[in-house]
Amino acid sequence: MKNTTRYVGLDVHKDTIAVAFCDSDESVKVENYGVIENSEDALLKVMLKLKKDDSYVLKTVYEAGPTGFGLCRFLQSKGISCCVVAPSLIPNAPGDKIKTDRKDAEKLCKFYKGHLLTPIYVPDESTEALRNLIRFRHEVKVDEVRNKNRISMFLLRLGVRPPDDFKTTKSIKYRAWLNSLKFEQTENQIVFDSLLSLLRESTDRLSLIDGSIVKCVESYSNKALIDALQSLRGISLLTAVTIVSEIEDFTRFKTAPSFMKYVGVTPKEHSSGQKSKRGSITKTGNSLVRHVLIESAHHYRFQPYRGKTLIKRQENLSQDIVDISWQVKKRLHEKYRHLSGRLGKQKAIVAVSRELAGFIWSIAKEVNKNVDLSGDEEIRYVEETLENSMC
Repeated sequence: MKNTTRYVGLDVHKDTIAVAFCDSDESVKVENYGVIENSEDALLKVMLKLKKDDSYVLKTVYEAGPTGFGLCRFLQSKGISCCVVAPSLIPNAPGDKIKTDRKDAEKLCKFYKGHLLTPIYVPDESTEALRNLIRFRHEVKVDEVRNKNRISMFLLRLGVRPPDDFKTTKSIKYRAWLNSLKFEQTENQIVFDSLLSLLRESTDRLSLIDGSIVKCVESYSNKALIDALQSLRGISLLTAVTIVSEIEDFTRFKTAPSFMKYVGVTPKEHSSGQKSKRGSITKTGNSLVRHVLIESAHHYRFQPYRGKTLIKRQENLSQDIVDISWQVKKRLHEKYRHLSGRLGKQKAIVAVSRELAGFIWSIAKEVNKNVDLSGDEEIRYVEETLENSMC
């Protein structure tokens, strides 16, 4: 007996889930099941009702959102296929001005049946936990910078300036100078002490998180890739962990340009007929990965060399990856020199970050597939990597 596929659309909210379903038969229209409580027991009860018997195969879908991936993992653990889709890529008719939970569930069901939805990658629980730690670290860093700026603006309003021999606000001397400041007005002293306390708190929390990240990486399943990415100039442990935890599975990108497009470092393009116009980068996809890529690209402004820190990070890596790292240094530095004079420094940095993404993809490909390179094969591999990284 042939199985019938039943598509189930779920519009998930904090407390409720709107359910709609339809069968693979073209003549069957989308039916609205109703709104249920957002709980595992209630959802499983509905799934069993919709399945009826073994002749039905359920395929469920819902939008990515604040409820996370717990619902997807629960359904998959019960043997029910579940797909999480990108909300920004769901087709929307310009004239459709009515939005309800029921309509959203029906739309998901109909579009999923027609293969018009774009699924997103669902990480495993360990990767998601590491990703949460990295993202929280980024938020704490933003708080630290904000607290530093608050102190600087407060002192500027009062006309208090640091000594000229302080080159940076990160130095121990600058912190000691801040701790020594006293104000005649009690109100100003209260404000300053409070701001200084917030800065200390965010700095201490940042140090604690950095230590936790180092410990978590030791037991992480994808540690080999994290170590390999650190062979590249400008990519330290934190940057490598950020990239790997956010992307995890690089095999879903068939080519280097597809990975560049995912992180949003490819230029916009509007072509029609004989006219072709390119604009700024798209800034689509993962903003955190794009941020760390552009930060890393700044290191390629300087002449390529093998520093002590980089040599230490490359100690336990294969010679193939080390050689690719050296090729990256030379190529990206030349690219920056070539483009900075013609397009400006900022555009050159973005172009370097785009090509750096291509090399990250190529190293991930080698680590995942354990490619054995030697002699002419190594040179050909590097050349193919350079070609794939071009946009």
